[in-house]
Amino acid sequence: MAARPPADGEGVDPAVLSLVTDAMVRAALEEMERPHVVIARDLVTGAQAISGPYADGLQAAVAVEQERRFDATIEDTERSYAVLPLLEPFRPAPTSEG
Repeated sequence: MAARPPADGEGVDPAVLSLVTDAMVRAALEEMERPHVVIARDLVTGAQAISGPYADGLQAAVAVEQERRFDATIEDTERSYAVLPLLEPFRPAPTSEG
């Protein structure tokens, strides 16, 4: 008989599980406080538009809701929306060569 895989959280120390959960929640909340952008994609044409940055994730989500309500007033409009955090620019580490 094959061994069954453990269920989620089975065999994990509850204190460790609590620490990991707390860290994940803190990281998610910190991310929501960052500036965010909204990416709107027209599902018919594939065209995309980016709006923002918004002060935080909640303001970006409010903007999406307003866009969805506006879309509902226009016939044959099909769009999808994504709310994404605006990250710091990538800065490669300096090299010893220059």
